[in-house]
Amino acid sequence: MRSVPAYHDRVSAAWLQALGKGGDVDSRLAESVADVIETLHVRPDALSGAVRRFGALLGGDGWPLDMVAQWFAESHPLVSRKQRALLTSAAATTSLAAGWADAFVRGAGSDQCLDAVTGLGTAAVLRLRIAEVYAQCRSLDIAVDEAFHLVIVDSDVDDLAPFDRDAVIVTIAGLCAAVFRSGETIVRCGNRIVVLAAAAENSEIREAVLSDRLVFAPIASAARPFVWHDRLPSTLDDLEGYLRELVG
Repeated sequence: MRSVPAYHDRVSAAWLQALGKGGDVDSRLAESVADVIETLHVRPDALSGAVRRFGALLGGDGWPLDMVAQWFAESHPLVSRKQRALLTSAAATTSLAAGWADAFVRGAGSDQCLDAVTGLGTAAVLRLRIAEVYAQCRSLDIAVDEAFHLVIVDSDVDDLAPFDRDAVIVTIAGLCAAVFRSGETIVRCGNRIVVLAAAAENSEIREAVLSDRLVFAPIASAARPFVWHDRLPSTLDDLEGYLRELVG
C-alpha cells in the first residue's frame, strides 16, 4: 500500500527538481511547495489558500508574476488529471496572482498603492494586477476575458459633504471586503469600488449578495449604490483605453 506522506514527498521533490532547485533549496520554498502538494491531495477545498501562500512567498522575494506562473505550472505534469484541473482552475489562477500581488505591491510606495480612507488598493494596484493577469493567462493559455471580470460598485456621492462621502465609501468598501474574501483584488478608484474576480458562478452569487447587503446598509443605501460587472478586454491593445474610461 502506498504511503501517502512519501508520495507527497516524491511529488514535492520532483517539482523542486523541475524548478532547478533539487539541491541546495531555500527551505521556505520547499515548505511552500510541500504545502501546495499536501493540500492538493488531502484538503483540496483549501487549495486556494496554499496557492496564495506560494504566490506571496515568491512575490515577496521580488519575482515577476509571469515567472511565478511558469514555476507553478511545472507542478501540473506531476499530478493526476483531476488534480491538474484544480491547479489550472480559475480559482487557483486568481489565488496565485492575488498572493503574488499582496506581497509584491508591499514593496512599492504605499502612498501610490493604498487609499488612505478605505485602506484598499488604488487604481495603480488595479492596473498592475490586471497587467499581470494578462501575462499569467497568456502563460497558461487561458482567455483572460473568460477567466476574469470586474465587479464595480458606483455610488452617488458627488453632492455629499466630505465626511459623509467618506462614510459611504468606507461602508461600501467594508461590505465588498466582507463578501469578496477569497483572494480577490479590491480597490478604490474615486467614487468607485472595483473588484477583480474570477468569472465564475460563485462570483455572480456574491455579486448578488453584495447588492442585497448594500440595500440594507443605511449609510450606503442613501447614496443609491449600483453593482454591475464587466468583462476585461480580450487583448492588451484595448486595455489602456478601457481602464482610462473605467478608473481615469
